[in-house]
Amino acid sequence: MIDLFTLPFIQRAVLGGVVISLIASLIGILVVLKRSSFFGDTIAHASLAGVALGLLLSINPTLTAAAIVILIAIALPWLEKRSLLPLDNLLGFILPFSMAVGVLVLATLPGYQPELISFLFGNILTISWTELTVVGVIALITLTTFVLLKDQLSLTIFDANQAKISGINTERMNTLYSVLLALTIVVSIKLVGIVLVNALLVIPATTVRIHARSLKQMFVWTPIIALLATVTGLFLSFMVNLPSGPAITVVAGNFLIISILLKKT
Repeated sequence: MIDLFTLPFIQRAVLGGVVISLIASLIGILVVLKRSSFFGDTIAHASLAGVALGLLLSINPTLTAAAIVILIAIALPWLEKRSLLPLDNLLGFILPFSMAVGVLVLATLPGYQPELISFLFGNILTISWTELTVVGVIALITLTTFVLLKDQLSLTIFDANQAKISGINTERMNTLYSVLLALTIVVSIKLVGIVLVNALLVIPATTVRIHARSLKQMFVWTPIIALLATVTGLFLSFMVNLPSGPAITVVAGNFLIISILLKKT
């Protein structure tokens, strides 16, 4: 077992998994409280177009994916106001359209078709030091912003009217939330993939919410549950040769099932 964790690619995978699960679990609390999991799912699928653009232009796909999803996150309120369409209608358009664009672009790139599975379901075992550095920088920016503005973000999501009375610019906070969510999704793709990234955001926070008596408890216990699920899932992936993304998601899902069963009626 000790020899296993001396391998460089295992070390990178564990380090990346810890960083990603930490930031995803914290932003995931806001996703659960705001009930915006469909929004997160749409942003996640839209990132495939950014990944494909990066590969097409020979640019780090994490950077191009970040640019695309941030643009979409910021443009959505304008599109909703401009089109007069409900937000869920716009999300229902963006999700399949952007993903289809990404698949079509990837299909034109020779040799990248097998990589589509990695983008969709994640493969943290292949992460390089360069990719890990990019993920770390984005995660650090996201986490720092979140910590500094956590109270304002939380109040805006809980009670927008009270936030306005308190002098908080709720429109700016909602835009910031969308950008933080977009960045979190981008860095999480390598761990669990585009299809499963929403699970990493939603499941740990939902698991804790069932029993938490305060927001403070959610902020303490959600990262712990996410880290346990990630480390356990990676361990199973290493030992049984399972895909890392689905393994982490299934472990997290089992935590949620246990949490529901333990809930006192």
